[in-house]
Amino acid sequence: MKSTPLISIIIAHYNLADYIYEAIASCLNQTYKNIEVIVVDDYSSDQAALKKIYGLRKKYPKVKLIKNTVNKGSAKTYNIGVEEAKGEYICCLDADDKFQKTFIEKALKCFLCDPSLGFITSWMRIFGDSSSIEKTPSHDVSALLIRNLFSSASMFSKKAWTKIGGFDPEMKTYRDWDFWISLVEKGYRWEVLVEPLILYRDRKSSASKLSVEKNI
Repeated sequence: MKSTPLISIIIAHYNLADYIYEAIASCLNQTYKNIEVIVVDDYSSDQAALKKIYGLRKKYPKVKLIKNTVNKGSAKTYNIGVEEAKGEYICCLDADDKFQKTFIEKALKCFLCDPSLGFITSWMRIFGDSSSIEKTPSHDVSALLIRNLFSSASMFSKKAWTKIGGFDPEMKTYRDWDFWISLVEKGYRWEVLVEPLILYRDRKSSASKLSVEKNI
């Protein structure tokens, strides 16, 4: 295994003009530098968001941009990005979330120590409308079946993604939870970095919060 493998970070974007550049900056500011960033715009309709997407190549010329010609939803949009990715390991970062600068470096070290792992996650720092630290538990499969324990931005191997057929395109919500369960069903294990290296933005209109409120 290469000691400096390429890491692909996929950012799915839909009408999040206020946050997309912050998300990209948190990827490009990583201490680990062998990364590619792919933004997949899911047919944004908001004019402010479109302006940011139109200006993306000028502001971030190293970032690859893919534009969906119709709105496809997050599962299909992330599948498009992962299929395009050339990295051995993948992170799917929602466009309103961010990474601490050492997340990629520290997650990769876990994979290099044990390539059989399926995914690496970390504690989460909640910011925005509320502030807290979510201390993700380790190796508790029964708890995972009850509640989505992991950030959607956790790092996983592309081989594992391919083995289970990617994100289920029928999942309109909780596509990441379904994905982690599918990996565990295939026998993959995970590790948790015990520091808050993934930043989750708490906001009233986020897809994850609406899903919980509607119980879907």
